[in-house]
Amino acid sequence: MGIRLDRVARATLFALVTLTACSTAKTRIFPKEGGNYMMVASGPSESDAFDESLKRSQEHCEKMGKHFVMVDQKSEYQGADKTAKTVAGVATALFASGGPTHTTGRGDTNDDYKITMNFKCQ
Repeated sequence: MGIRLDRVARATLFALVTLTACSTAKTRIFPKEGGNYMMVASGPSESDAFDESLKRSQEHCEKMGKHFVMVDQKSEYQGADKTAKTVAGVATALFASGGPTHTTGRGDTNDDYKITMNFKCQ
């Protein structure tokens, strides 16, 4: 019985690592007045959303042959209650592989964190 539980634990850990290893942040860029832009990104973690928004903003400026300059940025948590998220993550890890709710295996959804970044290209 101990060997079977060990295999289940390893399989669960592998699934969690695999599902959380890739960035799932979604981004959108909106032009603003005065040559500024607003990047809105959402992701399962604050760092995923921030990293992807920074990368995409820099790429946007590079396409125009200019340099990215951040004006300001704001981070918001918009996910489920932390306790409910933990329970959902455990249930997902034990019984499913992400399922139709697009969870990452930890109970996170792909839009738990929202980053709003204002920037300009100079």
